[in-house]
Amino acid sequence: MHTQHRTTTPSSGIYHRMPAVSEQGGAALQRVYDLVLVSLPDTSRPDRQRMCLAPRRYLPLYEYVRQIRTAVESQMLAHDDADLTRVAVATELPVERVRSMLMDGAVTHPFGKPFVVRASRGELLFLRVTNMVAGHPLHLSLVDDDYGMQTRCTEMVHGTEGCQEYEWHCHQPGIYPIFNAAAASDAERRCLLGVLIVEP
Repeated sequence: MHTQHRTTTPSSGIYHRMPAVSEQGGAALQRVYDLVLVSLPDTSRPDRQRMCLAPRRYLPLYEYVRQIRTAVESQMLAHDDADLTRVAVATELPVERVRSMLMDGAVTHPFGKPFVVRASRGELLFLRVTNMVAGHPLHLSLVDDDYGMQTRCTEMVHGTEGCQEYEWHCHQPGIYPIFNAAAASDAERRCLLGVLIVEP
């Protein structure tokens, strides 16, 4: 277990940094992600939902996309400037950034592809993941974790929302796919939710 100091250092807005003290008493650097699990219709199979991992700050963008897809059944829809401005204010992103993330009524990032979690070798990663998909169990896991990086997972309840908190110690550089080990089917367990990239 690591003792954490609650002073934080802002970063890209996707994550922030927080100093921590290891069990041995040495200083360690912790990178903190606040994520959500959401779902969108699978473009190749409209009758199925595709699970997506994304930063919590992008929830207003996700809700906007779901409204578009519900209204026009996944067809292209021109984006109203007032809607884009509202989403930009809610996500604290520039309007042009929001506009560039939308293409033909869909999101190219962060919901259109697996989410990338980044760390440097030796860093501690702290992930707080809120499951927004009712009735869908979740347990994030790394493929080919031969180095024991997945050190802790805790079930938490914050207000009315349940979430999980993960602590990963990034010992070894590499690329590690992230999947849902609690998925009910083999096909869903093979679905890539994200990728952990540990840089040297």
